[in-house]
Amino acid sequence: MAYGYDLIYNYKGFTRADHQKLKDKLFYPLAKITQQFPESASNRQLWYNNVSAAVGFLYNDPELIDFAIKGQYGFDWQLGSALPESGFYAEGPGYHYVALHGMIHLAEMARHNGMNLYQRKIAGRTMKKMFDVPFELIKPNYEFPRIKDSGGGNILEYAPFYEIGYALYKEPRYLALLHLTEVKRGTQVVGEDSGLGSKRAPISLFNLVPDLPFPKDTTSIYPEQSFDLKGNGFAILRNGDGRERRYLYLDYGIMGGEHGHPDRLQMGYYALGDNWILDPLNESYFNPNLQLWYRQSIAHNTVVLNQTSQTWTNGYGKFFGALPGLQVASGGSVTAYGGAKLTRTLLQAGDYFIDLFDVACPEKRIMDWPLHSFGKLTLSGIDLKKQPLDLFGHPPGIPGYDQLEEIYAGKTGEAWRGNFVLPDGRGMQVQAIGEPGTEVLSRALRI
Repeated sequence: MAYGYDLIYNYKGFTRADHQKLKDKLFYPLAKITQQFPESASNRQLWYNNVSAAVGFLYNDPELIDFAIKGQYGFDWQLGSALPESGFYAEGPGYHYVALHGMIHLAEMARHNGMNLYQRKIAGRTMKKMFDVPFELIKPNYEFPRIKDSGGGNILEYAPFYEIGYALYKEPRYLALLHLTEVKRGTQVVGEDSGLGSKRAPISLFNLVPDLPFPKDTTSIYPEQSFDLKGNGFAILRNGDGRERRYLYLDYGIMGGEHGHPDRLQMGYYALGDNWILDPLNESYFNPNLQLWYRQSIAHNTVVLNQTSQTWTNGYGKFFGALPGLQVASGGSVTAYGGAKLTRTLLQAGDYFIDLFDVACPEKRIMDWPLHSFGKLTLSGIDLKKQPLDLFGHPPGIPGYDQLEEIYAGKTGEAWRGNFVLPDGRGMQVQAIGEPGTEVLSRALRI
């Protein structure tokens, strides 16, 4: 509204009383209301700041402008404190762009008033880092990993952001991304709209490059090197090339605030053009399955103790290293479960990887190691028998576990092997070292 009103401010149909009424009854009350709900490190706080900025720049009010930029949770704090060291927003891929969207709006308002927030650097963080770092996370198919409340998505969908990024920084990688899409030039930057041309959107308010030059290499946006997302605690192990590219990750660090999940030390795996081990897609915030399944630890690829979800907590990194023939990532947590120390180490070499998960606690606990994959599952070294429907209780039973159905289980103390095979014959093999008292379960999902 402030943008539109600013454009027509000098319209002769407005009286002085009209202008005063809009100021006193609409714009200033909006700024005041949105200052009353501080949310610190939240993408919503960025938009609260933008309301004060829009009204402040509209009426040349330094107090409102100062609130938006230098206030307790203003732009400077969001950039220098809320944003992790890597430059990637803590709430996950989708919310990273929601946050960047909010920062772009404030930076544009500031730019039109003689302030350059696009080049501001605080504690090593910059807005350019926010444009750059998503490239480091993408899989070979340009998708983001499914983590937290972000259901993956593809970096190509966010192409409109990189029109702005290229106009600002002339980064060749942004240009390569734009030429990989069929994005309609000049579409508005909106956090939930696709940049692939599937949705219509109004023309952007931002200055863009009139004619995009053709890049020398349109396939250079995928990084071939392993990467440790410092500050976030997310390690990506990469190897192979072409169709043989492999992508193994360990999510060991920060949970991600209200959009995080109780899934410290979870892993995911992409190879041969497919996701083989992955986090579940997220549900609508209004769908009860969000709490019944998606925000339960059993829904993720991490160890669960005593059939109880982890506390909402952070983990820490132990080691990260990558050579052409071997890539390693290790992390831990001492707060996911009271009295237990969890440590997970992933080692990748060629087309296989080793998963070492250590749980240390003073008493015996049930340790579940869920692995979520696709395809037809066949097992060797163990026989499974169908279990009763109420193995984990009829809903509401054991949270998360009560969403499992068609459960088959068997016990063994010996080594065993499982194969997930797709209809085209490609597959992933899992081999487990024998351990006395092991029980293996296969299941379907109610939802």
